[in-house]
Amino acid sequence: MPMDILMNMDYGAFLKVLFSYVKPLLKFRFYFFNPLFWVLLLLLMLALLQKWTVKKSFYFCSLLAIILLFTTKMEWQLLHSASSSGSIIDATVVKPLSLIAVSMLTLIFIFLV
Repeated sequence: MPMDILMNMDYGAFLKVLFSYVKPLLKFRFYFFNPLFWVLLLLLMLALLQKWTVKKSFYFCSLLAIILLFTTKMEWQLLHSASSSGSIIDATVVKPLSLIAVSMLTLIFIFLV
């Protein structure tokens, strides 16, 4: 029975749906309702469980998710406010700042916590 499902599956449609979730991640846009984002965080947490405790890896993944989701929201708000008011606000500063925050978070969790 399960083999029949795999044999009759439309792989082209599956890849099209999967790529629709991958495309925002490649553009450094993280959305709450993107299941691939949460699957990647879960895989990261499972990988971190090899060396860290459950509490430490859960906190790290939670803070990482908050930083990445906040980055996307702030970038969208800056772009939206710049287009509506006509002022020039550079929203590209948000991505490097979030990468700095993620690297600082990583260093803190590796060496201090």
